[in-house]
Amino acid sequence: MRTYRELFALPGVLRLLLSATFPRLAYSMVGLSVFFHLQAMTGSVGTAGLALGAMSLMGSLTAAPRGAFVDRFGQTVPLYVMTPAYAVSAFLMARYASSSVSALAFAMLLGVAAPPVNMSIRPLWVEIVGQERVRTAYGLDSAHMNIMQLLGPVLATLAALHIGSAAGLYVVAGCMAAGGVLLATNPNSKAWVPEEKVEGEVGLLKSPAMRLLALEGASMGLAMGFITIGIPALATLTGNRSQAGPLMS
Repeated sequence: MRTYRELFALPGVLRLLLSATFPRLAYSMVGLSVFFHLQAMTGSVGTAGLALGAMSLMGSLTAAPRGAFVDRFGQTVPLYVMTPAYAVSAFLMARYASSSVSALAFAMLLGVAAPPVNMSIRPLWVEIVGQERVRTAYGLDSAHMNIMQLLGPVLATLAALHIGSAAGLYVVAGCMAAGGVLLATNPNSKAWVPEEKVEGEVGLLKSPAMRLLALEGASMGLAMGFITIGIPALATLTGNRSQAGPLMS
């Protein structure tokens, strides 16, 4: 614990964690928020599940171009472009998704617009804490991410059941907008410079270790996809929607 207390005493640590809190909370809430709202608007569990799957698929397919966007322009420009786009997409879904077609369209838009939040936060730790403390910082960052992942589903369920089906999406939009501004205006984020590309550098997937990690990630992602859609669908069909959040957490 003493190591973590020393970490918190360093300039920039608390600010970066605060900047990460809002977008990570948005990401942890968005799945259930999308599902509950679209199920309420369309009356179809199948449509809500399909839209959630489409959002995840588009996010996966566009991950590489979004990463290249950061590599090309740094963090500030992509954050200023994608965080408002994501917030507006969530807001539009909350207001105007009323059919299966509009539900799928807005879900796919959310997937495409997903800001590279974690991709932006991770490299900043080295700049803030230095190489000698970076492993401790990564541990703190992982713990923070997991806490947000625990809170998000519960908050999304409470918002949908006790305020309104669109409430969770409004919170997602607000959190992403706030987090995007905080991160984009962070001095360390603004000063971050992408690594230079080495001429003739071998691609990542040429490495057997990276191929194994990619396979592992794909397998875990597929399992998480089934869980993310299966739990709220089962909870809704059995009349126990209030249990979706705790089970997801």
